[in-house]
Amino acid sequence: MVKRLKAAGTEKVILVHVAEERVLKEQSPERVAESVHENIERLERMRRDLILYGLPAKTMLRHGDPVHEVLRIADEEKVSVIVVGLSRESSWQELFSGGTFEKVVRQSRHPVLVVRHTGANGSV
Repeated sequence: MVKRLKAAGTEKVILVHVAEERVLKEQSPERVAESVHENIERLERMRRDLILYGLPAKTMLRHGDPVHEVLRIADEEKVSVIVVGLSRESSWQELFSGGTFEKVVRQSRHPVLVVRHTGANGSV
């Protein structure tokens, strides 16, 4: 979806992952290190893919409250839109439980685009 925004004038992309402090405290130091490594690799793959597509991109890996961190980064970077991705499974849970994406939508000073992840065959 982010690639499609290039035609709408997107000039750069900031890829953000926020590890929840609460979740980090429940994990062993080894698992935290493994998770950090996995997230850095995933963000870097996405960044390289966007750069190959012609969209300059940078990554940010933070820890803390995801809503607070996403909104803080959006304000600091003066973004034009926040794109939040949802998996098929999490979307209903998030919608009814007041999850991260719902809070970002309600609290953001910036437009928010919520995108549901599609499967390999394009199904949602």
